[in-house]
Formats: sequence, C-alpha cells, structure tokens
Amino acid sequence: MKLFERKGQGAFEYILILAGVLFIVVLAILLLQSVNQGGGQQTELNACLATLTQSPRCYLPNGQWDASGEVIPVSQSCSNLDNQLAPVASCAGVTAWNQPTTNGGWCCGANPQ
Repeated sequence: MKLFERKGQGAFEYILILAGVLFIVVLAILLLQSVNQGGGQQTELNACLATLTQSPRCYLPNGQWDASGEVIPVSQSCSNLDNQLAPVASCAGVTAWNQPTTNGGWCCGANPQ
C-alpha cells in the first residue's frame, strides 16, 4: 500500500527538474543579451572615435591635435552615444574625448589615438 501513497511524487520531481532547466535557460539568455549589448556600444564608440580622428576640426593648422575643437554635425554613432553622456556648454577646457556639447556637436577632447 505504500506504493500508492507516493504516486504523485514522480510527477512533482519531474516538474522540479523542468523548472530548474527552464531557470538555467532563461539565465543563459539574459547573460548572452548583456554581452551582445555591450559589444554594440563598443562598436559605436569605435566608429565615433574614427570620426573624431578623421575630422579636420580636431586638428590645428600645424597638424597638432586640437582638444578644444568641435565636430558639427556628428556621425550617427556619436549621436547615439550623446544620450549616455552629460553635455557641456563649450568645448573649451574639455580634457576627455567623450563629452558632447549642448548644440549637438562633439568635443574633440584628448586625442583618442
């Protein structure tokens, strides 16, 4: 008679195993999504840096890098990054390459090369 008292135990264990597998699959999907999103931002960042290094507005007439230069209009990759950065009023005194200006431009900042 003890066999009939535990007939639902196998089904319950099966459901627990399925729940565990489902949890692992969901966790793996979330981890892969976070890795892929980070790669997209790095690609945009590299494209933006390439725009800055090729822009004549980031260079002085003698060929030296102009940290206070401003690139207008910016490429789409820099525009996408604008939403993640705090804007500044002017490029004068900007020491980092990743500070956009308030009028839609992008400060050259430090030489990204």
